[in-house]
Amino acid sequence: MGEVYKARDTRLDRTVAIKILPHALAADPHFRDRFEREARTISQLDHPHICALYDVGEQNSTAYLVMQYLEGETLAKRLARGSLPVPETLAYAIQIADALNNAHRCGIVHRDLKPANIMLTKVGAKLLDFGLAKLREPASVRPAGGAAEQPTAARSLTAVRTILGTLPYMAPEQLEGSNVDARADVFAFGAVVYEMATGRKAFEGKGEVSLIAAILDREPPSMSSLQPLTPPLLDHVITRCLAKHPDNRWQSAGDVMRELQWIAAGGLIAPGGSIQKKRSATIAVGAAGLAIVAGALTWSLKPSTDAPHAITRFSIVLPADQGFTRSGRQSVAISPDGTKIVYVANQRMYLRSTDQIEPTPIPGTNIDPANPFFSTDGRWIGFWASNELRKIGIDGGTPLKLCDVAAIPFGASWTGDRVLVGQGSNGIVEVSANGGSPRVIVKVDSARGELAHGPQLLPGQQAVLFTLAHGQDWENARAVVESLRTGERKVILESARDARYVETGYIIYGHAQTILAVPFDARRIEITGSPVPLVENVMASNPTGSLMFALSRSGTLAFIPGDSGPNRTLVWKDRQGVETTIAAGTRPFDEPRLSPDGTQVAVHIADREDTIWIWNFSRGSWRRLRPGRSDSPRWTPDGLRIVYNAATDGARGIFSATVDGIGDAEPIVAGNAYPRSISPDGRWLVAEEFTPASGFDLKLIALHGDRPNGPALNSPFLERWGEVSPDGRWLAYQSNESGRPEIHVRAFPDLDSGHWIASTGGAGGLQWSRMGHELFFVELSGEGIYLVAVPVRADGRTFVAAKPVPLFSMNGYSGRYDVTADGRFLMVKDDVENQQRRVVVIENWDQELKTRVPSK
Repeated sequence: MGEVYKARDTRLDRTVAIKILPHALAADPHFRDRFEREARTISQLDHPHICALYDVGEQNSTAYLVMQYLEGETLAKRLARGSLPVPETLAYAIQIADALNNAHRCGIVHRDLKPANIMLTKVGAKLLDFGLAKLREPASVRPAGGAAEQPTAARSLTAVRTILGTLPYMAPEQLEGSNVDARADVFAFGAVVYEMATGRKAFEGKGEVSLIAAILDREPPSMSSLQPLTPPLLDHVITRCLAKHPDNRWQSAGDVMRELQWIAAGGLIAPGGSIQKKRSATIAVGAAGLAIVAGALTWSLKPSTDAPHAITRFSIVLPADQGFTRSGRQSVAISPDGTKIVYVANQRMYLRSTDQIEPTPIPGTNIDPANPFFSTDGRWIGFWASNELRKIGIDGGTPLKLCDVAAIPFGASWTGDRVLVGQGSNGIVEVSANGGSPRVIVKVDSARGELAHGPQLLPGQQAVLFTLAHGQDWENARAVVESLRTGERKVILESARDARYVETGYIIYGHAQTILAVPFDARRIEITGSPVPLVENVMASNPTGSLMFALSRSGTLAFIPGDSGPNRTLVWKDRQGVETTIAAGTRPFDEPRLSPDGTQVAVHIADREDTIWIWNFSRGSWRRLRPGRSDSPRWTPDGLRIVYNAATDGARGIFSATVDGIGDAEPIVAGNAYPRSISPDGRWLVAEEFTPASGFDLKLIALHGDRPNGPALNSPFLERWGEVSPDGRWLAYQSNESGRPEIHVRAFPDLDSGHWIASTGGAGGLQWSRMGHELFFVELSGEGIYLVAVPVRADGRTFVAAKPVPLFSMNGYSGRYDVTADGRFLMVKDDVENQQRRVVVIENWDQELKTRVPSK
């Protein structure tokens, strides 16, 4: 549709590509809309495997795009010489899937993925031509009847210009004229990779009609039948991409990418293309054994007519007004007898018994709980809320405190009267089920970035199973067992996250988003067989290591399907709660921080990369701050740098980097510390640090080398989330000194010269107004969670806070937000409409393993 010229950008001294819309096509509204949509789409994308857009404009009635100049050849031209070697196919396929995943997370469906739209360059594959892309835009800016929302085919497939796409790579739903989503690109991706591996198109016909019939009704030959060196696992992955019904495909390009990375990084491909084993726990099973559970599952109350121990599968679908919350941590639990499911949604816990149809809220849990787990007898539910580990009866009531636990647990379990809690870099603690002081039973090397997750006592209660990771690298974590008598630690599985033991003699664990089972001898602490996948596409949290599944002693498995991380959107809200969506896509957003001039926002995106990105409001585009895992962004007052927490070489610390990416990141302080705010004069950084001795503390760190660090709040109580007022005179923070989390205020920087409490109920999530005349924080009430405003003033050296005024409900929103100069709130909202809203339950899941798991 366009003409592309090689050109020279004399201002920046670089070669570029200029794409123009010829005058003959510019008069056609269809092509004009397509050209403008391509510009609008690419401007939202910033990815190493997507051709970059530099500029867009119009001169003398000629519309143009200035784009990255790519040297290489199209995949179509390369395929004219035959198929690609398996390692090369895998490498390009992973890059293309990564690019698609980035586009899909920005609400963009390509709709015309084909070899001609993929360039092979020296730095890898590059995705091109978003002219047919489908954009998810707010209704207020979406062109009425525009092609961005049109079906991809009309009812008459022979009419001129009714098919949007390229026939051999179009999904069945495109050909049938249905509205499509990202799964149509997954189908096209499968067709492209099939052709890369075999040198033949997946679907062929003598004409359009026979080609359409092949796509709708016929299955392509297996890749291994055409190319014998094709690994069975790759054959399986692509076959599932090409499923006729979207529900039977991989549900996202991210899922496909992770499967291909698993195949490539796990050492399954030998130089000649054959399968090889790289380590004892390598999974090398055929496509037929890769999935027990697939497709849509339905609930049935009818008694099974199968054998007494037949495998039964069903789904618990959340009501339309519910969405999972605290989904960065474990969100589902199952009773030991397998008859009760508990999940966390809308900031409270819900109970669903298998003999009932509707879930019921558990009274007393509307306090934003996290990480539910059952007692051994099934009568109690343990959970975390408001910096405390608590328990509540199965029928609800008043929660009982077990102990203070400053941070949300990295997994917890209950055996008899012993409760074990993962504390990340502070190891594993144990507390009595009746309450008391926790004691550390497993230590980790926090200086090396070690994190402990998911502790569980093994039979005999003399050894604990847990997952050990370095610097939140959960995909390369290890399942280990440590003796509580000798302290001896033994690694039992590599590349295993969120490992659990079941009494039938298996370790159940995760890799990527797949649950696997492997036979395990708990007496000898030894793996006795090879692992077998049980369930694919399970929701995972990359920052915290949690895989959203739960197991009962009776042989029931419950899990939440879906992508990694919670689906969230960025929105504006005014003081009346009126909301406006920001067209920044749907991603697992966290901790948004506005730049001092309000033109940009830095936000932690807790996806696979788990890093900080910057959104430019005027350009409507994302760019990554720096590569590597990082979070907790805070702008310096001049807006030129961002201070953040990061893991480098397995160790964590606070760093500073320029917003434009020039120069190296500068270390500020090492250790388990997080930036919370910077004083208006740029002199002090308020950092939050966790220590085993006193939990969370706040300390003042000098940002210039010519002065010592300032005072610290390191009392026996928990001090968190320190925010310096805009005039630099006050520090607001959260503390449990009064017996519950409240918002406290101290004079700044002399923290001992005054102390006041600004909240009247349990509170957190605090921010100052830009003028410093108000404090905002999230407060609990009997009916839920609300954002409140507190007018404040200084009377000499005395701080005066008025009564909190509720503004709007925080149900469905993160407690981490920011405030503009004109009093609007930048919020992170749970995307309930597009997130997974079901719990899948499999009864007697272990029956099939008895015939499928090979033993040594």
